[in-house]
Amino acid sequence: TSHLTSVYMLSTNDVWAVGWYGKTIHWNGSSWTLVPSPTKRDLHSVFMLGSSDVWAVGDYGTIIRWDGRVWYNVSSPTTRHLYSVYMLSPSNGWAVGALLSTVIHWDGATWENVSTYHGGTMLFSVHFLSPSDGWAAGWKIIHWNGALWENVPSPAFQRLESVHMLGPTDGWAVGRDGWVIRWNGTHWRNWTSPATYTLYDVFMVSANDVWAVGSYGTIIHWDGNYWNTAESP
Repeated sequence: TSHLTSVYMLSTNDVWAVGWYGKTIHWNGSSWTLVPSPTKRDLHSVFMLGSSDVWAVGDYGTIIRWDGRVWYNVSSPTTRHLYSVYMLSPSNGWAVGALLSTVIHWDGATWENVSTYHGGTMLFSVHFLSPSDGWAAGWKIIHWNGALWENVPSPAFQRLESVHMLGPTDGWAVGRDGWVIRWNGTHWRNWTSPATYTLYDVFMVSANDVWAVGSYGTIIHWDGNYWNTAESP
């Protein structure tokens, strides 16, 4: 049994999860099935555009794609670890990763390195609202404006593990030591968090309904006014 690192749900009967040693498993509405993978390298992120168009990325620049029948390797422009992938369409996708602000872009035919001009850092999460509005977070936060990636000042003194945007004026990022910050359309600001352990993922259902999870079963919930600890099983 290997660790699972990422899950994406397209519908109640179409879900993919990926993990260590290239593991890919699929939920069909009634059971999980192990599906052959073309890689043995750890996978860190999966994104579904549709039932027959699914992407996953992982260690040493690994990129694999599901075409509805099989997973197959896709040529990668980097050998650095990739930690997050976000696809806007079959011809527009992004992935980010380790060292030197690794950012790569898919144009429908090939993946290419994209220079960020922001020095060496690690990026662990990427989220897009539109082709001209995207965010990536890690040891720093950078923003895509449709033409280039720009540094955005962050109040976080710890590594950020996940970023999720609801819209151009509302988003959250979470990370080490329970760090939580919020975007209001003009700047990121710290927010009081009840968590003390690392938060690895955040998801916004609405402006008043946000969840974050992390180490040691940590679960916290935003109700529109405060973050509160939720009971974890």
